[in-house]
Amino acid sequence: MSHVKWDQRQFAAMRSSRSSPSAYRAYEVMFLQLRGAELKRAKEWDLFVRFCDAGGLDINPAEVEMLDPPRPDLSAEIYGRKHYFELGEVVQEDFLRADSKRGKTLRIEPSPLIAVWDPLEAIIKKKMKKRYAAGSEPLSLVLYSERNAPNWDVLMPLVEERKSEIGACFDSSHFDHLWLFLANERRIPFSLSKRQILLPPD
Repeated sequence: MSHVKWDQRQFAAMRSSRSSPSAYRAYEVMFLQLRGAELKRAKEWDLFVRFCDAGGLDINPAEVEMLDPPRPDLSAEIYGRKHYFELGEVVQEDFLRADSKRGKTLRIEPSPLIAVWDPLEAIIKKKMKKRYAAGSEPLSLVLYSERNAPNWDVLMPLVEERKSEIGACFDSSHFDHLWLFLANERRIPFSLSKRQILLPPD
């Protein structure tokens, strides 16, 4: 199969026309033709579009702008204003490790998120330390699970128990929003916001 360059508008047009199983398969095949950085961008774009669908964020997929460091991963216009988004995947092994620790005493560590939400430890710390180009705001952090969904029934009581501590940690970060997106389930079970910047203007 030949190696092709990612064409965002072509992908957006194909995605919007997936009205049959054959059209859906044709859309999936387009990803198989990509390699390296092109494939990474296409997957991030597709993940972000699915996140917006789940969250009810009205965007134009053909106009999502994929960015390079030191800027965040991408930007999109929402309700007439540009917003920036950083993506971070929480992989299957992290959730399996967290599930194996159920029933054990929670560790008390410098970041309250670590004690409450162990599988997100590495990605949270990495993203909170990252610095972005000036003007990259408002900025949201979208943490997603693509390859394996977490056991939210296990995590949710821990989150509720330390909700105020999680909020304090989030408030000290440079993100305006924090989202957890379970891609395979097409839902966002948890989010935090410093200000309601993703609502229609008055």
